Amino acid sequence: LHFMFTTVGTRVLLALNVFEHKAVDMKDVLPVAIGSLLSVGTMNLNLLANSVGIYQLSKLACIPTTLTIEYFASGKTVDMPVALTLIPLSIGVGIATVYDMEANVKGTV
Repeated sequence: LHFMFTTVGTRVLLALNVFEHKAVDMKDVLPVAIGSLLSVGTMNLNLLANSVGIYQLSKLACIPTTLTIEYFASGKTVDMPVALTLIPLSIGVGIATVYDMEANVKGTV
């Protein structure tokens, strides 16, 4: 349902010339598309096995995790203001995780 509304909304905005369509090579788009699909699937499994609090925290934890993987895999870095926002985010995730006792091994794997 989410993907359907996103597709329709994107097509409407394209028709209204809010942005322009750019042709891209499928090999450049495919990894992003697969990652997006896997993200939705794994997050739904996460929500099935964990509390809503742990689910929300794990969504937030994906941001620094993804940036760390990109750094080690391709040397990609982020601007200092972006990096600084990760400090309170990471601390908040750490603190909140300690107080949510509904986390379990099945839900984190």
